[in-house]
Amino acid sequence: MDQIYANELCYEEVRTVTSTVKSDHCAVLAYSDDIPRTNFNKRRFKQSFRQRTPAQHDCYLQNVSKDSIDICTTEDVQTNFDQMCDYLYTMLNRYYSERETTITTTDPYFVTPAVKAMLRRKNRLMRPLRVKEAQAIVEYIE
Repeated sequence: MDQIYANELCYEEVRTVTSTVKSDHCAVLAYSDDIPRTNFNKRRFKQSFRQRTPAQHDCYLQNVSKDSIDICTTEDVQTNFDQMCDYLYTMLNRYYSERETTITTTDPYFVTPAVKAMLRRKNRLMRPLRVKEAQAIVEYIE
């Protein structure tokens, strides 16, 4: 519904942004020059995720065999269930800790928090010239 009609292609950049006034429509901005403009409608969201690596899983498997779960037969079922849940959440947070990353509205749809973390790791590896490790991350993402 929000469109610009022109006889020839004369705009270098066309953007749709949310309107500053209360409306069902978006505002359309069209630029004919090459001056870069700042996107003020960019919104940031913090999302949490759990990073999963083979090393974390190996550490978990080595230590889980040493743990024992004591379930009292005298207690009721709900108490035993609560104890089991507490134990499982403790193990989950110990070996697969929750991390947080920022996702913006300008990121492509396929960029999940886990992918964003991998891309940031790749960028960190490129600085000290560890290109082979960075390339392995790129191939994994693709």
